[in-house]
Formats: sequence, structure tokens, C-alpha cells
Amino acid sequence: MHLDKHIKDFFHLVKIQQIEIYNEFSLQHELGVYLRNHLDSTFKIQFERNIRFFGIQEKLIKKELDIAIYNSQTNEKYAIELKFPKNGQHPESMFSFS
Repeated sequence: MHLDKHIKDFFHLVKIQQIEIYNEFSLQHELGVYLRNHLDSTFKIQFERNIRFFGIQEKLIKKELDIAIYNSQTNEKYAIELKFPKNGQHPESMFSFS
């Protein structure tokens, strides 16, 4: 599938301003649509999928993952969680582990 290559290609288009990203919501949807258009049609792209879809049963603060990519024929699954820092700031909880 070469997911890493597709993500690098996506951010190259962002860099050369062929794709506009202005907040976390636009990042999530632009990336999801890009992947939907560039991955093999056996892969489905879904947004805000519950963590249980990935077999995660632990008690976590985050209950949904931003982008789910899966192939129901092969049971291959990927999850992407995005953060969009503003003004060079990063949420403190983003790097906090318990």
C-alpha cells in the first residue's frame, strides 16, 4: 500500500500550496480525501472511528481516531491521529504519558 509514501506526497502538495490546510479539521479531511483517491479501492477511509474498531479496550481519554484505513478482505487496518499546532504551540497533553 505504501501509506508512508502517500502521506509524504500529500505533505509535499501542502508545501507547494496545491492543498490548503488551515486547521485540524481541514488537515483531517484533506488527508482522508487524498488517501481515498490514491489508495487501492479495496481500502476504505473513515473519519472519527471508535478505538474499539482497532481492538483497543483500555480506558483512554481519546475515544475516536481521526482517520481509519482498512481493507475488509485482508483485515489490514491503520489509524492516523492528527494534531495541528497553532502559532508554534503544542498541547501539553499531547506529549504527556501516564
